[in-house]
Amino acid sequence: MSYRRRSKYSLENLLYQFGALLAGYIGFLVITKNHGITTTGAYIPNVDVFVPAWVWALLVLLAELVIIGFVYQIYEQLKIFRAGLPEIDKMTGEQFEKYLVILFQRLGYSVDHFSQSHPGNEYGADLIITKDGQKTAVQAKRYRQHEHVDNTAVEKLVAAKAMFNCDHALVITNSSFTKNAEYVSNKLNVELWSRKELANYILESNKDSNV
Repeated sequence: MSYRRRSKYSLENLLYQFGALLAGYIGFLVITKNHGITTTGAYIPNVDVFVPAWVWALLVLLAELVIIGFVYQIYEQLKIFRAGLPEIDKMTGEQFEKYLVILFQRLGYSVDHFSQSHPGNEYGADLIITKDGQKTAVQAKRYRQHEHVDNTAVEKLVAAKAMFNCDHALVITNSSFTKNAEYVSNKLNVELWSRKELANYILESNKDSNV
């Protein structure tokens, strides 16, 4: 399939990691300067305890990780709202499928809303999307946030992929997947879009469409 897989080696994540290291280094320099910490360490005057420099560095790192983790969670939640996931959460399953038809068209795919064009004979494929000569069977799962898509959806879509001679298979949800579903998807080569990936591609389609 021609969409790109986002990974921990993406430019966005590499820049994030570099920024975290730089912020930690600057934070450590500021603290050491303001508290008279030398390369070996410093005394805490009130309790007359000598604290090695590596302990100060560890404390700064831990504080940094907590702050960055908090900021990152806020950033992810803002992306969720910008992508309109709260509105998608209110959709029915059929409305979610129709929304994905528009999404994939914006991403440059030709789309067959298979569950409507072949009712009763879709074998788990809600959409069949095509781009650059590659055909993908897509199953849409509009769930409540606390619900998780299990491996049954993955296994069912593999059958649809073979039945309709597709090159790829993709399960999309506005929620998340069970660990077992993730394990099976890796074994059966089925792509998964959870809430986070769906938000990323919605924002990408909006940008590409100048929305």
